[in-house]
Amino acid sequence: MVGNVEIISNAAFSRSVMQTPPPATSVLWCYFGQDLAHSQNLVGPPLVNVGTGPVYPPANNYASLTAGTAGLTTTIADVAGSFTLLFAVRTQATTGLTNCISNSSVSPNAGVRTRLGHGVGLDGFIPGSGTSLPAMLIPGGTMNFKAYALTHQATVNATMYGLTDGISFPSAGVAARTLATNPWMIGANPAGADQTTQLDIAFAGILQSYADATAIQRHYQSIKQTLALRGVPI
Repeated sequence: MVGNVEIISNAAFSRSVMQTPPPATSVLWCYFGQDLAHSQNLVGPPLVNVGTGPVYPPANNYASLTAGTAGLTTTIADVAGSFTLLFAVRTQATTGLTNCISNSSVSPNAGVRTRLGHGVGLDGFIPGSGTSLPAMLIPGGTMNFKAYALTHQATVNATMYGLTDGISFPSAGVAARTLATNPWMIGANPAGADQTTQLDIAFAGILQSYADATAIQRHYQSIKQTLALRGVPI
């Protein structure tokens, strides 16, 4: 005798396999796949397509954003104080750069930018009040999904992590940053200058708090185990 089979949504599956709940200060916590409805924010306002929006490949465990024509907006505003970005991404392009999570603007020079480039790795940029934080570069291949983090502790410091590769790049003495007028966006850079190639993204998270190295590793292990169950090794 064949019993009833329940098919659960991507979002429900994400909740059911998460090793730990999203952090209390998280405003974005998304596992991507299938379509926009199944790739939604588990803790805050819904994602909204920018342009044509992403393509969702048959694997159903990531979203692919085409350079210049597709992105997602979180509708989450920039706020004063500390923040942490966590994401699992790759680019299969051999040239160019692609925005990961950003809210940067050119005039005024404000907000935060993270970019990924094949053979270059990841860099991050946080404009300050009258000064700029130099790009924090993490080298390494980008053809496979890798996990990264960028955390900023108010006016104290910022650190970028290459979590898959087990490396970090601290930058002390960060000036009080200039808040962006744009919301946090995925793939499409509000500044319009850093989306020249394709981005695949399996996970994105934003915390409105600073995360030290221990907390970053705890978040990484939870994300890593959840993505493994979804067929995305990082």
